[in-house]
Amino acid sequence: MAFLPIDVGPELVRRLLPQKPPFLMVDRVNHFDPEGPAARASRFLTANEPVFGGHFPGLALLPGALMVEGASQCASLAYILGTMEQIYVDSGRSRDEMLGDLANLEQGFTFHPGYRPRPEAPILAAFAQVGAMPLGVSGGIQFKFLKPVQPGCELIYEARLTHRLGEQLRFKVSATARGELVMTGTLAAAIVPDLKLPPLFG
Repeated sequence: MAFLPIDVGPELVRRLLPQKPPFLMVDRVNHFDPEGPAARASRFLTANEPVFGGHFPGLALLPGALMVEGASQCASLAYILGTMEQIYVDSGRSRDEMLGDLANLEQGFTFHPGYRPRPEAPILAAFAQVGAMPLGVSGGIQFKFLKPVQPGCELIYEARLTHRLGEQLRFKVSATARGELVMTGTLAAAIVPDLKLPPLFG
């Protein structure tokens, strides 16, 4: 299965991840592949990012550790969206319905006139279920940082689940900027059932 276009913007991302600004390293999910699952997420880097004031004065460079964190957040989003898709399939609903419900929620959070309130939509129950299963990254393996990343570019993360053993997960991750590969690696992660996310409309 190829990547499907999806538009999960900052407000929904903030409700799907436990991290909050200034440590939220993903702005938007642009693509989703249920096979894996996998996701592509983006972050636009501006010169106003707090980290660039000290890393480094006169030569702003994004630290590799923050790229790894962005990749881990993309991996979490891939897993969460895959879980939501499975919830829909298990309840006899379609993947397209899930994508439509997500798009409708995105319209609601951005005050789009096309938004239609759907309190009965299964997306609300899916959010409640995935809110109890965020991921914790336990380590990075064979990371390579190939090119420097500076402000003024859009950083595109990709994460794909490659292995699962119980609650232990492994993801292949990468990052590109200006169309060039800037980072690759593998993340080991685990489901953290006791780390709860806030309610969708909290």
